[in-house]
Amino acid sequence: MDNIQIRTAKSEDLQQILLLSDELTLSDLPYDSDVDIRWAHTGKGMKYYSEKINRKNGVSFIAEYNKKIVGYATAAIKEIPSYRLVKVVELENLLVNKEMRSKKIGKQLMNYFLKWAKEIEADRASVNVFAFNEKGVAFYEREGFISRDTTLELSLKSNTK
Repeated sequence: MDNIQIRTAKSEDLQQILLLSDELTLSDLPYDSDVDIRWAHTGKGMKYYSEKINRKNGVSFIAEYNKKIVGYATAAIKEIPSYRLVKVVELENLLVNKEMRSKKIGKQLMNYFLKWAKEIEADRASVNVFAFNEKGVAFYEREGFISRDTTLELSLKSNTK
């Protein structure tokens, strides 16, 4: 799609990123009802995104269409067990707002993330996606990601799954 610009986020983009994070959180609710839907606006959430924007503990990218922010991605170098001999980067968030989906913007954000990963000499890229998020899983598989491990959870409270 023409008029799409992908760039590294700047501090003045923080408020728009927080709003997109809200959209991401709401889209994840069907897969995780325990998530705090206002987390991005808490001290911890704002610190998380500010650090990514300032390239401390990771990086943040945005997608603009006609100078309006329509998507974002955040990534970080993943802490891995010391017995593994690889440098792994993790795509922690990726969202394109609903009106702009299916226009290859997510793919462009992904390509920017992978370019960054290669620049910092990562060996692997990873992403976590909810198993029941079929569209998300399909997107990452189209981008070449494969399932490497599975995390299983057991609720220890009798009233939740």
